[in-house]
Amino acid sequence: MYKIVRIAVFTLLTVVLIFHSCESKAQRNVKDSVVFIGMMMPGVSFQFPYGELTKRTGFFFSVGGPFRFKSKRNWLVGAEGYFTHGGKVKEPGLLQNLKTFNGEIINQAGEYADMNIFFRSWHVAAGFGKLFPWFGPNKNCGMYFMFSPGFIQHRIRFEVRDNNVQALRGDYKKGYDRYSGGFAMKQEIGYKQVSNNRRINFYVALEFLQAATQSYRGYNYDTETTDTKVRFDGMFGIKAGWMVPFFSKKATNEYYYR
Repeated sequence: MYKIVRIAVFTLLTVVLIFHSCESKAQRNVKDSVVFIGMMMPGVSFQFPYGELTKRTGFFFSVGGPFRFKSKRNWLVGAEGYFTHGGKVKEPGLLQNLKTFNGEIINQAGEYADMNIFFRSWHVAAGFGKLFPWFGPNKNCGMYFMFSPGFIQHRIRFEVRDNNVQALRGDYKKGYDRYSGGFAMKQEIGYKQVSNNRRINFYVALEFLQAATQSYRGYNYDTETTDTKVRFDGMFGIKAGWMVPFFSKKATNEYYYR
């Protein structure tokens, strides 16, 4: 995996250098010209699962965002990363071998365990796309489309008060957490705003993700079954965030590349 990440980072940096070298040596202000911009885009996504992921969790949200470059011809390239905090876990058969007849789990003190169960995920990707300045205050903003291949991992997290359920401690809990990962492809359609005074910059978008994932564990203790099949996990939702633009040279009306 680390080798894949290194190759992806090297490829992205190479593309950015080529991207930047293709820009003109002089550009005017945002209001009058299409300019090269680096964009840090922190934000939040509100998402729903589809495919086989609907059997594991419900509504969830992600925090993170991309760092992208926009060329003078409004091409987009960049990388992004998100951390997901899920809602209700619905995994069939989860912890069934540890539960009593009324659905509770007994801790080492012989009492009902005080615990919470969450869905957790992270996703990284490198993407490319195009911005179309069909509307907005200038030609550096408008509708955009992105395609982003990447990698996703997700699992079920158990938080047990006092850590006093032996079966959910250390390596034992690996037989229950459904830890999975694989290749993912994301599509994004949205709107970017770059104001003429560079102060009000934001984005909002719809996103769709499809992933082919597989369990890293291979066997589930609670259901006593092997878990080796490839899953189709999907997510869709809306995201929004603030955009921090970086220009080649700080200036009020005019800036230059050297």
